[in-house]
Amino acid sequence: MFEELDAAFGKLDVLINNVGQLASFIITEVDEKNVSGLYSANVFSVYYCAREAVKRMRRFRRRYGLCRL
Repeated sequence: MFEELDAAFGKLDVLINNVGQLASFIITEVDEKNVSGLYSANVFSVYYCAREAVKRMRRFRRRYGLCRL
């Protein structure tokens, strides 16, 4: 995804990271696999996108902004 942005725009100025997978379950009946998948979607996806965005933003030695909604 970020390689496509590099090719199309050449630089990245801001990342607005909007993620939030919802789940409805009864805590005593849900298994760890489902909880782990939910956690991965809501936490690790933010981490990976922010990491790649900052790498690109630092190349231009500018201030950069990250926004998590």
